[in-house]
Parts: sequence; C-alpha cells; structure tokens
Amino acid sequence: MRSRPRSSAYRFSMADQRIYRLPGPPNASDACLIGILQQRRATRAFAPQPLSLGAVAQLLWAAQGLSSPDGLRTAPSAGALYPLELHLVAGHVADLPPGHYRYVPAQHTLKAVQTGDIRRLITKAALHRDWVAEAPPSRW
Repeated sequence: MRSRPRSSAYRFSMADQRIYRLPGPPNASDACLIGILQQRRATRAFAPQPLSLGAVAQLLWAAQGLSSPDGLRTAPSAGALYPLELHLVAGHVADLPPGHYRYVPAQHTLKAVQTGDIRRLITKAALHRDWVAEAPPSRW
C-alpha cells in the first residue's frame, strides 16, 4: 500500500527552518503552586491583544524546558527519554510570525515548521470549535 504524499505546505528542509530564540524563563517566583492551581480556569473569552513572546516562552519551558544543567526537564520521563515534542500554532503572538513551530528545549528556541496562520485548519481538526482560532486566553 502506497502512502499518500504529504502536502507541500508541510515539506521543508532543515536548512529552511527559521529559528526563534525565546526569552529566558524566570529563575524564581513569589507565586505559590497551590494558589496558581486554585485560580486555574478554562475560558472561551479571549483578549484582542497578542500573547507576549515571554508568556509563550514561559508556558513552553514549564511544559518541557530544561530544569538542570545535565538536561533534565520540568516534566518527568522514564529513563529521561522525553519522547514528547511540543508544537506551537501561533496566530497572534507578539514578535513571532504566525505559523507552526516545534519547541527545542535544549536551546529554548522555536523552529518554524510551517509559516502562515493555520489556526483555521486547527479549528477544523477540533470539530469546528471556532474559539480554537481565537486564542490566546484573555488572562495572559
């Protein structure tokens, strides 16, 4: 059985990828984890302002960033294999062109996979939930 060729929109060479350095994560915080978890709420209300690149960097770091010089990350992984990759679909982020990006924890960077605003494609994949295309959340 032949596999279907990938869309040309997803074809890229490693040399063609643009790399975006992210602001460093904060070293310390006065925020208490319990307080943060108590305030966490799902929302469908979104602000018209773009999400800051600093907020995106902090979220990516919190999910899979390096937390020690020996390569350990903020998320646990059996045998430190870290099989998960984080991808960002950006459509309204300050100082970052719309597109699909892969997070590279070792360099705390984003590598462009596809350029252009693809939030409508993601909305379609999310069973036409229009709010998906309107992110970021208003609290950031």
